[in-house]
Amino acid sequence: MSAPSPSSRVAAELRRRIASGELAQGARVPSTRQLAADARVAPATAAKALGLLKQEGLVRAEPRAGTIVAGPRRRARTSSSGELSRASIVSAAIAVADAEGIAAVTMRSVASAAGAPAMSIYRHVPS
Repeated sequence: MSAPSPSSRVAAELRRRIASGELAQGARVPSTRQLAADARVAPATAAKALGLLKQEGLVRAEPRAGTIVAGPRRRARTSSSGELSRASIVSAAIAVADAEGIAAVTMRSVASAAGAPAMSIYRHVPS
């Protein structure tokens, strides 16, 4: 029997930490860089381990927060038709500018304020 791959070992350690409650629901998972340093593996190996956990539904990427232990998904704020609209995106951008200043208005911050994935707003605003 062969030894588990390095990415499987890293994923197994994170699974253990999640199961034990050391990493609770909503807690930030160590970054790829931190995982690589802690486990003494290449960053690509750490990224693969996080990918395995994402496929299993144990972790998810959260805008402006990084990778977190999965829990209930936040629903995106949408128009009454169920989709983002240019108006809802503009409202989110204004809210970010009012709260944090114009320099903080980025596609990622606006998407986060709108409760939507970052790439989804590119369908409405090209850049």
